[in-house]
Amino acid sequence: MVQSRFHYFTDSAKLALKEAQQSAERYQQSYIAPEHLLLGITTARATTVAKLLERLEVEQSLLQAMTERAIADWLAAHPGGETSWQGLTPETKQAIELAVGEASREQQGFIGSEHLLLALLSQDGTLASEVLARAGLDLERARAKLHRLRQEEDTSEP
Repeated sequence: MVQSRFHYFTDSAKLALKEAQQSAERYQQSYIAPEHLLLGITTARATTVAKLLERLEVEQSLLQAMTERAIADWLAAHPGGETSWQGLTPETKQAIELAVGEASREQQGFIGSEHLLLALLSQDGTLASEVLARAGLDLERARAKLHRLRQEEDTSEP
């Protein structure tokens, strides 16, 4: 069950989820979709996901603007396109489960916002995945950069 996974989330991942909910509310949507989660991730500062995006040469503010534009464009193209979903959409639940898998793959005992980003990169057919592709991000490159970042962090600890 998704709910039981939240206690493994880092503060930045929890903040990303909170920001995702606030983003959905700003757009007057009753559901939290992957694009809202992406917006939540773009608000993280001084975190592993922020460092990862920097390594991937993607500015968080640009990614945030791209995501906001994509949501606005989707809403304009689908007036009254509100779904009956309340809370997390199936795609968002899947992203959370994929994030758990990414953390497990790294043998991490926590789920960070970087794992949420990797999860969104591994999904197809979502507005978030379209934005990430337009930003030039891909899953394997992001995994490789995260691995390198982790190695550097491990060697810099006393």
